[in-house]
Amino acid sequence: MANPQTDPRRLQDAKDASIVAAYAKRTTGSDVYPLRVDSSGYLLVNQTAGTVTVTGTVTTSVSTTLSTIDNTPTVLLSSTTTKVTIDNTPTVSLSSTLTTIDNEPTVALSTTLTTIDNNITLSDTNVTINLGRTFTGASGSLAATDTTIVTATNKAKVYAFSLTTTSATEVICIWHSNGLELWRVSLLAPSGANSGANLAVPPPAYLFSSYSATGLSLSISTTDTVHYSLSYFDEA
Repeated sequence: MANPQTDPRRLQDAKDASIVAAYAKRTTGSDVYPLRVDSSGYLLVNQTAGTVTVTGTVTTSVSTTLSTIDNTPTVLLSSTTTKVTIDNTPTVSLSSTLTTIDNEPTVALSTTLTTIDNNITLSDTNVTINLGRTFTGASGSLAATDTTIVTATNKAKVYAFSLTTTSATEVICIWHSNGLELWRVSLLAPSGANSGANLAVPPPAYLFSSYSATGLSLSISTTDTVHYSLSYFDEA
């Protein structure tokens, strides 16, 4: 045992405890306040309140193992990480709104209109298309009268007509317009037979025409009946 007279770490024994009562915890059931030291002989202080002031140089021990985290940490993947493979033909998902294009799409033409003249001939099929004309006709029977047959908006251009009678007496048939004679036909039928005149040209050609917005009339010279047919188109 160390000598209390020479060991600086021992202030006293229990018999001198009264002089250091301020530095020790009182033992249970005793007025003695023994000092406590650790295994190295350093003084232990047990304090629940107040301030302890230490003078001199204080040394603080810090763990020598430091963890350094740099600005670009490296993330280590597990050795069992699943590799993701992207093939060369990825699937492209279209919008849920589908546009159906049928086999006969409608082609929208330009709003710029192309003017086609009134006479187009398809030579390869020998078909003539006449645009911008209204084709119509008239037919009936007349006797000893002068009658307006048609009145066109523009001009009635006649491209075909037929006149027939059973009269054994000469009948003069005259087409005229606005007082102007356009076409004259003389008919005389053998006894018990028919006689007539039939003329036609392919439009847009025509045989004769009325005046603009003026009626086309047929005049019959006798009381015998004459049957007529007329084909024309209305054009300026």
